[in-house]
Amino acid sequence: MTKALLVAVAGFAAGLGVTTALTFTLPGPNGGGPQATASPVTKAMMANGFVEQRIALTPPPAETVTQTVKQEAPPPAVAVAVAVKIPPAPIVANVTEPAPAPKADPAIRAVEQPAIVTANLAPPAPDAGPVAAVEAEAEAEDEADVVQPVSGPAIAIDVAAAERHEQIEHENVRLANLTAPPVLPPAPPPLPQVATARSDALDVSRLSAPRPTWKRFAALSPGIGDPAQISPLVKVAIVLDDMGLSQFRSDRAIALPRPITLAVLPYGNHLAGLVARARTAGHEILVHLPMEPKAADADPGPNALLTGLPIAELDRRIAANLARLDGYVGINNHMGSLFTASAREMRRVMAALQSRQLLFLDSLTTGKSTGHRLAREYGIPTVVRDVFLDNDRNPEKIRQQLEMTVATARRHGQAIAIGHPYPETLSALEGWLPGLRARGLVLVPISALVEESAPVQSKHYAGRQGQ
Repeated sequence: MTKALLVAVAGFAAGLGVTTALTFTLPGPNGGGPQATASPVTKAMMANGFVEQRIALTPPPAETVTQTVKQEAPPPAVAVAVAVKIPPAPIVANVTEPAPAPKADPAIRAVEQPAIVTANLAPPAPDAGPVAAVEAEAEAEDEADVVQPVSGPAIAIDVAAAERHEQIEHENVRLANLTAPPVLPPAPPPLPQVATARSDALDVSRLSAPRPTWKRFAALSPGIGDPAQISPLVKVAIVLDDMGLSQFRSDRAIALPRPITLAVLPYGNHLAGLVARARTAGHEILVHLPMEPKAADADPGPNALLTGLPIAELDRRIAANLARLDGYVGINNHMGSLFTASAREMRRVMAALQSRQLLFLDSLTTGKSTGHRLAREYGIPTVVRDVFLDNDRNPEKIRQQLEMTVATARRHGQAIAIGHPYPETLSALEGWLPGLRARGLVLVPISALVEESAPVQSKHYAGRQGQ
């Protein structure tokens, strides 16, 4: 029985879907339904046992593929219509994500310096009444070239010796080959103290309170004396100024018996290594702060403190010099016969020392110095110089000055001598220091001799704390 199979596949695009319709028509001699009409070609193919199969696909547009296959006639079948809806493909948006911003390198943390409050510290107006009268009295006292310490007799200043000291410090700076040292960070905060097993025998209040900077960096002092002794040993401090200008002389000074106090110029050479070696050897460090001298031809060095500078510039120079090195207990003046006589400018120095908890050694390059008096008013630990060792570099003269230091120490219980790392001075100290103990004296750092006191509420200081 001849059968005809017409397969039509049509795809219709509707929206985003595709519908496919399949229709099968099987005419038979006894079957019902409409009789399919065939073209002459179709009839000829059917007569020879072929079945025509047409496949129509849309889309792509109106492209028809016709295949003619010879096959056995299938058995009778019923007409079946199947409609299949193919879900649309997901829509993918072409979105370009922005490239991530390049990660910035972490910035180097700036060195934090203790803030110094800028204030107008100009002298009081002429109509200040009693205050002006007391200021005039203080200036009149300075004219006598005499400094009155906190305790002990007044110290008469040898004006010629002070001027000579500034002149030789000028020569030291002039002959030095100076390079700018790196800026070091400020001293780290003190570590918390932890009580030990013997804490019951300690003062708990001292453990909880942080020590001031000058005590944290103070050199260890040898035993001052056995309590069983009738009279304790008298104390001597040796200060060497202008450190940092000569590597060889600095190393030779560090090799002296400890503890020597080394006053380092902030514009010296290789200061980080110098300070580290000196402190490891048991010595103590001061910043030798350059200040303006009276002599116009004397050069205190770069970044020196000068009278007449604007307050903001003066504060900047003080902070810059103090930031040059670390691990020091305080300062003393390099030259400064003109600057230390000006209370207006010296108040800025005292404000900086107070905020940093540092001590002040007044080198007394002039009898009109206001440094020691202002340090007491600001509550800063302070002390003054007694003897200059090497204004004359003759070895015999230096030995005489050392003997004067011994006599001063025995008379007042302590003495401070200032010299320089000259070969003649270092040779004299190398022969003199080992015999101190046998003569009833003990070598101590400058921090062992300073006078501690609370701020004095005087005409100068009242209302100006923290300035």
